[in-house]
Amino acid sequence: MKIFGNVLALLCVFAIGMGAADKDKLSFQQAVVENGRGLLKPLPRVISWLNNSHYLEMRETKVMSINARSGKSTLFFNIKDHSELAKHQLTLMNALDWTADRGTACFLKDGKLLIYRMATRELLSPEVGEKIRTPRFSPDGEAVAFTRDNDLYVYYLDSASIQRITIDGSETILNGYASWVYYEEILGRRGRYRAFWWGPRSQRIAFLRFDQSKVPVFSITRSDGVYPELERQYYPKPGFPNPEARLGVADLANGTINWLAVPHQGEHYVAHPRWSKDGNALYYQWMNRGQDQLKLLRWRGPDAEPQEIFSHNRSTWVEFLEEPDLAILNKGALVIRCARGDWAHLFYVSPRGQVRQLTRGNWAVRAIHHVDEKRREIFFSAAHRDSAQSHGYRISLSGENMRCLTPGPGWHSLTTAPDGRLFLDRHSALDRPDKLDLRDFQGKLVRAIGDSDSANVARLKLDRMQLLRVPAGEGFELPMLLLLPPDFSAEKSYPVILKVYGGPGAMSVRNAFPGSRGMSGFFLAQMGIVVVAADHRGAGHHGKVGMDQMHRRLGHWEIHDTTKVVEFLTSKPWVDAERIGISGGSYGGYVTALALASAPEVFHFGIASFSVTDWKLYDSVYTERYMDTPEENPDGYKKASVLEYIDNYRGGLRLVHGTLDDNVHMQNSLQLLNILQDAGKPVEFMAFPGERHGFRGPKQLFDSRCSIDFWSRMFFCRPWSEAE
Repeated sequence: MKIFGNVLALLCVFAIGMGAADKDKLSFQQAVVENGRGLLKPLPRVISWLNNSHYLEMRETKVMSINARSGKSTLFFNIKDHSELAKHQLTLMNALDWTADRGTACFLKDGKLLIYRMATRELLSPEVGEKIRTPRFSPDGEAVAFTRDNDLYVYYLDSASIQRITIDGSETILNGYASWVYYEEILGRRGRYRAFWWGPRSQRIAFLRFDQSKVPVFSITRSDGVYPELERQYYPKPGFPNPEARLGVADLANGTINWLAVPHQGEHYVAHPRWSKDGNALYYQWMNRGQDQLKLLRWRGPDAEPQEIFSHNRSTWVEFLEEPDLAILNKGALVIRCARGDWAHLFYVSPRGQVRQLTRGNWAVRAIHHVDEKRREIFFSAAHRDSAQSHGYRISLSGENMRCLTPGPGWHSLTTAPDGRLFLDRHSALDRPDKLDLRDFQGKLVRAIGDSDSANVARLKLDRMQLLRVPAGEGFELPMLLLLPPDFSAEKSYPVILKVYGGPGAMSVRNAFPGSRGMSGFFLAQMGIVVVAADHRGAGHHGKVGMDQMHRRLGHWEIHDTTKVVEFLTSKPWVDAERIGISGGSYGGYVTALALASAPEVFHFGIASFSVTDWKLYDSVYTERYMDTPEENPDGYKKASVLEYIDNYRGGLRLVHGTLDDNVHMQNSLQLLNILQDAGKPVEFMAFPGERHGFRGPKQLFDSRCSIDFWSRMFFCRPWSEAE
């Protein structure tokens, strides 16, 4: 389960003090349709680093190469100059992959592979068949690996020849293409189902093979056409069979495949293979199905057995080491980010597997950005000062001389040059919009690149924003963002909307400017509503101390702590305790529905979008990580189910779901709706035909209008008009 950007935007709200004059108000068009575009100055659209000294920037139809230190720009390419692509409704900005020198791009068009040469402006259509997926150039740019009919292939550009790597692909055997639950919960959406990894010498490919023949199929009905079609999805739910994964390494020179051993043969996960820089070793991870044991292994070739070089066990759950969590050094040493104790910290692992902790304290390391082996320094992000902030730091490989590189409070998002000597720092705080700076490895400001501040921001008066800490008992203080109505008066009484997500480790309260996507919160405040975002103890601000309390009891602390936030708010004379609303999507929809069903005396109205309603209905990997299986934890599943609290529910819930949601199936909302109807309980329901997990385009705007109208009807007993 992931967090959607538009949900996060509503969560990360801030208060403004707009004058009473209509000219200072945001219209629906400005706040929702345009997402506040035009109110802020646009920052430069940086695409990526090109090399150690230059980065690429998008300017209208041109991609410019920017000298990072001087700011001097030269044309890298102009999209208009590549008209051959336009004939096929393609654009260079939508290329699926590039060679390392950016000289060749690849595309998919109607399932066919297309190769585009920048220098000659040739668009080639190799004879490699149809239904091509996940193309990826080799590091030397001389070949493209791809999957077709769930087998793995390599196409060599110069010889126009094809090498077939696997031969057993089928509907249930997937080679190099991720089974759904691995894509969603383990490998990540950014990979677009790709489950193969080139070796740095372009001679070997590591890939995952999935056998999903035992995984139950979930069917989703499409509503278009006269006779609807079914989408078949291999979707494991808690306690049901998972896809069986194996990790293979294909040697392209002789066509052999080495299948890598795992520590234990019981139900498990294999994931995140990473090559060493010289290509002589492959690192990969094994985790048991219970997700409380993790092992990192190193394979040095077909003549060697894999070696365990790092392990992590915990009584609650452990997590895979993703790319920002693991740096592989030249001689086999590693730097790892891991929550071995109560907080995520840095560890140095020697080539022989000896572990030494580098950072300590009641704060969390967020990501490893770069390791400079010559200077023996690590560049990383952390919440050292405040859990609602993020800064860049460096520390020696011996764990000494830790230094902050990003001055000023707020949230800093960092992108390092390949050699780590320079980094782009996009930063903001609640009271100031985003800036983009270039800094060197010592934190020295090299160049101020952009500032999104404008006269509009000054006119909005950010002084009504409040970031507070609410006591929740047991030593936990919950961070809370408060957005007040523009003409706030302590003599009046206001309704409240709490914007929630609530998943373990998924914090939403940050000391960061929300930018253009946060204008929805402004619009609700203009209606005379207090808008609040708060994080419970398990959201990540309190490390594993807080998160571990959620183990085997999802839903409990989310409602307990959010209730504490409401108690804090209703202690204020300007909050109407009879008009408390709550809203969220995905996991936030679950928390919303559970709040209205289990604590109706606290929460009176809510919008639950594409929500889990019973954890037995969600996927195995995510759910079992926190809840174990229904057989192992029947009481926990029962107490966490919204369906168990219908007798308490009093009304005021709006359910929203996409009919083609392949993540949280609409089955969740329908089962809740069925029980509510049979019990004669009032509820609103809106299905969005053809939409998946989150809405796009016209339906997204329609949902926004309906949501605003819902709050107007619930809080003010009148329908909302866009003309207001």
